[in-house]
Order: sequence, then C-alpha cells, then structure tokens
Amino acid sequence: MELHLSFRGRRALVTGAGKGIGRAVAVALSRAGARVTALSRTGADLESLTRECPGIETLCLDLADWEAVEAAVGAAGPFELLVNNAAVAELQPFLEVTRSALQRSLDVNFGAVLHVSQIVARQMIAQGVQGAIVNVSSQASKRALRDHAVYCSTKSALDMLSKVMAMELGPHKIRVNTVNPTVVMTDMGRINWSDPQKSAAMINRIPLGKFAEVEDVVNSILFLLSDKSAMTTGSSLMIDGGFLAVGRAQPGWLHQTPSSSPAVSGQSIQGTLPTLGKESSSSTTPVLAPYTVPHPLTKFNATDICLLMRLTDLPSHGQALGIGDGGQFLITQMRSLKKAFPKSLEKKAKRVTRSTWRNQKEQRISPQNNQQKDIRNL
Repeated sequence: MELHLSFRGRRALVTGAGKGIGRAVAVALSRAGARVTALSRTGADLESLTRECPGIETLCLDLADWEAVEAAVGAAGPFELLVNNAAVAELQPFLEVTRSALQRSLDVNFGAVLHVSQIVARQMIAQGVQGAIVNVSSQASKRALRDHAVYCSTKSALDMLSKVMAMELGPHKIRVNTVNPTVVMTDMGRINWSDPQKSAAMINRIPLGKFAEVEDVVNSILFLLSDKSAMTTGSSLMIDGGFLAVGRAQPGWLHQTPSSSPAVSGQSIQGTLPTLGKESSSSTTPVLAPYTVPHPLTKFNATDICLLMRLTDLPSHGQALGIGDGGQFLITQMRSLKKAFPKSLEKKAKRVTRSTWRNQKEQRISPQNNQQKDIRNL
C-alpha cells in the first residue's frame, strides 16, 4: 500500500500559520503539492514564511474581525482543505477570569473556527467538491487543568462543534475531524516548558514519557486531510503519548510518609503500598504510588493512609487503592483484577472496606447508594 500523501492540485487554507504548528502545516502542504493560503494576524511572520516557502499565498487578518474575514477569505477561495489552527491561551485562575480574556478566547478559539468553516464549507458545497476540515484542539478539551478554565472550555466547545459539523456536512462529502495534542515542542512550547520541575510533572503523566514534536501533529493533520482517511469524520485524534488513555490513574512516582503527609483536598495519593511487617513497622515507611487517582472530595491524612496499610502485610500487586471513597475504588479494582489477588489479600480488602464503610455510617457520612450495594454484594 502506498503511504505517500500527495495534495497536488488541491487548494488549502491554514489559519494561525505564522508560527508553530500552523506554519509547519502550511509548509508541509505546499511541499506536498497543495496551493496553500496562510492566514495570520502578524505580517512579519507571513513575510518570513513566504521567504521560506515562496509558493505560499498569505492573508494578514485578525480572525476576531468577522467582516474582514468574510471578505478576504471569500475572495481568496474556494478551498478544498481547511486547517483551523489559530488559537489563544488566556491562562487565569477560575476566580480571576476577566471578561476580556473570556471574550477574546471565545472569539478566536471557537467563533473564528465556526465562521471560517462556514465560509469555506459554503464554497465547497457551491463548487460540488469533496473537502476535509481539521480543527486543532487540545488534550485540554478532555481534562481539567489548573488556570485553564477558559482554554479548556473553548477547546471542549471546539470538539463538540466539530462533531456537529461532521454530522451536518457529511451529506455534502465534507469530512471534519480534530487533532488533540499534548504539550507540543514549538518554539513557544520549549520556552513555556523549559522549567524541569514543571515539565517533569506533566511528562510523568504521559506513558511515552515525552512531549509531542511539531512533526507529530503535522503528520496527523496531513493524514486527516488526505484520502487515506476517507472514512474518518467526527473523530478526535489524540496526539498525547497516552496521557488520556491512562484515565483517572496517572503514572508518576510520588512519595508520602504517614507521619508527615498533610490533609490534601482535590487530589488523591494512592498506589503501590510497601509491605508492612515486623521488618518495616516504622511510621516513616514511605508510601510509593506509581498511580495517582484524582478525587475532588478526597482528603488524606496519616490515619487514612495507615488504614490502607493494613492491607499491605502481604506483597503488593501494584493496584491503585482509593482513600476516602468508602472503599468504592478498592472494590472496583478488586473485582476487575480478582484473579491477580491472592485469596488472603482479597479477604483482608473486604474486611477493611466493610470497616471503613461502618465507620463512615457511624459518623453519619453516608456512602452513595451504589457503594452500599457493592459492599452488600461482596
């Protein structure tokens, strides 16, 4: 099977093409034979792009200006391929989000995609041509990130917009998909993630143990634009090294000690607990957690951790154990991996789970109905 992607004779529009991913996509499409129009609001970036790749045409526009975009994109078309890459990231804590940051993000990350796609899709339909649209989203559309209230929300909105576009434009033979990358090593990405401590915290949650390179994203976009993905529409292609595949359990080694760990709200600290026997009965024995399990209502202290340590006088099987959830997470893990647990450990887990639940009941902290049902069924 021939895997070479050719776009010879096809017309493509790429927004946010002055830097980073958009620029690389524009260059790659041009070198693959497409006639490319690159859109950016920064004239200097477009000038350097044309020097790098002389065949590319340019549009210098602010996508928030609907009238100017309508006129310029309408005149530059028609296009068969569209990459909506332009975006802004206004990072603010939720309680400090400003109206201007919200409006700017909505205008560019969501409104501009809708508007440009309308213009280009109408041209495709009028010309009777098949087309492909790729919207550049983010893993942030699927996972809450601190200080990203607006960015996560606009990218989530973009994902759903793309699905609706795919549904409504499908009968016109226009495909619509998203790519959802993790941190990408653009020039700006390298600067923003140059702090080893900051980058390590994120990389430790990515199974492949690295950030994405620009080429990783470009190759995925080209595939979704090409006829090789002719049956793919309404999909989100994750370019995250497995970040989202991990689900609620996120890899990373975390050390806590029962004697010193403070109560923590909004995150959990669970995982492979050490064997506690006569040889390791000290209260300073570290809790080694190759998995962390976020739980917004969980609080941890030495008592919580020691309670689960009662399970660990047998060799650990590396399972994530929930603290503060009435034993629900423990029950789930026990059932899904029942064959991996020795009978003795399973019985101990049941006893501790029942004990935890009874203690909560006595303290008038009622577990959810499904937790009660699960415990009765043990």
